Amino acid sequence: MVKRGHLEVPVIAVAKSSWTLEQLRARARESLQTHGGLDPAAFDRLCGLLRYVDGDYKDPSTFQAIRTELAPRGGPRTTWPSPPRCSGWWWISWRGQAVPKALA
Repeated sequence: MVKRGHLEVPVIAVAKSSWTLEQLRARARESLQTHGGLDPAAFDRLCGLLRYVDGDYKDPSTFQAIRTELAPRGGPRTTWPSPPRCSGWWWISWRGQAVPKALA
């Protein structure tokens, strides 16, 4: 999506893994190299969009941290939970309509 110019909004990963943003970027690089090929220019643009929030959805402070990441772009428009095997990761977009109650 980044390579084709279809992803121009932040991608926020939320997990309780005590990672840093650099660890998330390294994991993304590894995954792309293993499963699809790495386009260095597109990956650099993706890295500029990646955000990481270390948190638990049962903890209200996690939603505050997400709001903080969203603030420079005007807040969320919608979220999509990832598949169950990736429990704890959500993707947040700016172009949808619904605002999740916890992020409103």
